[in-house]
Amino acid sequence: MTVEILNSWSLSVTALGVAILWQSALVAALVGGTCFLLRRSSPALRYWCWQIVALKLLVMPWWILAVPLPSFFGHNRLADPTAAALDGHDNHKGSRPIAVAKNSGAPAAGIVQVMDSERTHGLDHLGQVSWQSWFVVAWLGGIIWQAAWLLVQRIRLRRFLSHTVAATEPQLLAQVDEAAALLGLRKPPAVVFADVEGSPFVCGLFRPRLVLPRGLLSALDANQWRQVLLHELAHLKRRDLLWGWIPEIARMIYFFHPVAHWVCFRIRLERELACDQLAMTLSGQSAADYALVLVEVVSRASMPTALNRTSTSVPNSHPTSVANGSSAA
Repeated sequence: MTVEILNSWSLSVTALGVAILWQSALVAALVGGTCFLLRRSSPALRYWCWQIVALKLLVMPWWILAVPLPSFFGHNRLADPTAAALDGHDNHKGSRPIAVAKNSGAPAAGIVQVMDSERTHGLDHLGQVSWQSWFVVAWLGGIIWQAAWLLVQRIRLRRFLSHTVAATEPQLLAQVDEAAALLGLRKPPAVVFADVEGSPFVCGLFRPRLVLPRGLLSALDANQWRQVLLHELAHLKRRDLLWGWIPEIARMIYFFHPVAHWVCFRIRLERELACDQLAMTLSGQSAADYALVLVEVVSRASMPTALNRTSTSVPNSHPTSVANGSSAA
């Protein structure tokens, strides 16, 4: 009975999954074409277009078009849990050995036959598990593994942050306050230094922190630092640390779906471009001057060792770590 319930539920989940796969691919293709037409517009607009796809992935289990499955996914003898169960019941209905009579003189042999039959019966039940059920089990296992890995990432980030020290340089803190005021932030984030080679990043949904590599402090002048700070605080202004969870959760759930990974990639790219645009606008610098600052930052820094396995690099070489509630420029 348990196998029948599992097979029946897995058949429904698989049918739903197939519908989600092709419908989300269609939505992503439409949004991709739209973003191509909007390639000269604001990256913030393209960012929200891709966020719609990520949100659509999350709500699709409750909002899809009812399209019949092809006959390949129909109710055949393997996929139909009821038929499979009935076959198994008919095949083994008469195979169970009859209890040995009390005076047969061979009770031990009868017990062995019963035990062998029970073992065979259990293996037959395992054989009745449909391929849809095995797929669903593997899918749930993949989600659990990713959730565990996310927990490891957060532990690593917390351990890394425990080795940072609060910044006390008056000029730097004044620049942070100025950048926060330009962006309209109610309160600037706490600023800490990390004694590692890396890129600046912000982290923390409720208590945001701006993490700066100490070695980068002397590499940039005041004007360059202003542009870096504007970019980092732009993530807080745009609430990227919060909205970034939508594509990440979608990617975790649909880790087997290329569309989920592609949407994550596009959102990360457009997010960084949007912050770049906002920083250039507020700093009054040209794209060429801003690019020189990025080259200087990237050439001197790589992601800290503690976060190497918790981040993903976007194409413009800006490390990001949305899964940890952080984002770096």
